[in-house]
Amino acid sequence: MWIDVMMELSYLAFVTDTTRVITFEWSREAGGFGGGGENHHELSHHGGDANMLSKLAKIDRFHLERLGRFLTFLEQTNEAESSMLDSTMVMFGSGMNSGVGGAHSPKNLPLLVAGGQKLGLKHGQHLAFDQENHPPLSNVLLTMAQKMDIQEELFQDSTGTLDGLV
Repeated sequence: MWIDVMMELSYLAFVTDTTRVITFEWSREAGGFGGGGENHHELSHHGGDANMLSKLAKIDRFHLERLGRFLTFLEQTNEAESSMLDSTMVMFGSGMNSGVGGAHSPKNLPLLVAGGQKLGLKHGQHLAFDQENHPPLSNVLLTMAQKMDIQEELFQDSTGTLDGLV
């Protein structure tokens, strides 16, 4: 699968210390296909339709399985007396959520942050924020940047670091 090849190349770039930062867009936000070629964006406008939601869940499972495979590579690789995952931060998600009935919203984003335990990230939790008074995505990015020893107090429209992530 093409996505497995891309994730393996990303992993090899880390292992060979070719880079320590990778940004990888799995698919376009306005399209985005699952393992069977389904159009994620079309299905995200589900309007509550059970069949569309089922197909959407199948695509989401496909993407999470691919991510899980990549995280397993990192977890199984020893680095500096722990796993590579412990010193690597991975953020997975979208800049939009499916909103109520499939109406897109830039609020309450579906993000997953993995790894970075050796850098001080907390895991094993679900962080939920007030729908109307929530921190911006840039708070997550600022938190991650600071954990990479980038000495900045603000990033874009951030209001600080993300409470609960550290």
